[in-house]
Amino acid sequence: MIANRKPCWMDGTLVPFDEYLRRVEAARARAEALCLTRTWIAAQIGRSRGHTTRVLAGRDRGVETLLRIEALLRRVEAGEVAPR
Repeated sequence: MIANRKPCWMDGTLVPFDEYLRRVEAARARAEALCLTRTWIAAQIGRSRGHTTRVLAGRDRGVETLLRIEALLRRVEAGEVAPR
């Protein structure tokens, strides 16, 4: 688990740590519901699979990575990007 439980900046807003974790959990659940692999997600957002996995598991604070994952999930849900 992440040791630093301080609020973090996301999209120009100071977000409480619990809200950050809620967004991580929501992103993980959405990715699983869409049957997206972490390898595919990592390739699409330009991050390593290991880092992507740690962020989605709540073990690493990757605010920029989480924002990229959320944007990718919105694009997949809108049908703009099709997973292989």
